[in-house]
Amino acid sequence: LMQKCNMDGFRFHDLRHTFRTLGAEAGVPLEVMMAQLGHMDRETSLEYVHIQQQALERAKQLIDQSRPQYLLQRRDHLAQPMEVRLRRYSSLDLKPGLSFR
Repeated sequence: LMQKCNMDGFRFHDLRHTFRTLGAEAGVPLEVMMAQLGHMDRETSLEYVHIQQQALERAKQLIDQSRPQYLLQRRDHLAQPMEVRLRRYSSLDLKPGLSFR
């Protein structure tokens, strides 16, 4: 049948891997996927997940979207005088004339 369909190398078992991967990408909880596939342990179910290029691209987009906000916060933090930055992490009261430089 596979040869007649020009699907050499295809195995029906591969459909289980595809099903599990699509479920993971759709956000289906691991426990639900385990029940649907008849897996008894998490490790077996996780072996069925194959990261797709689309999922990698989505992860990159999410990281790229959050990066500018993080960099702006970091820039603002570093723009503050050293005394102000250190005061956040210390309960010491600075005396006039005392410098952290």
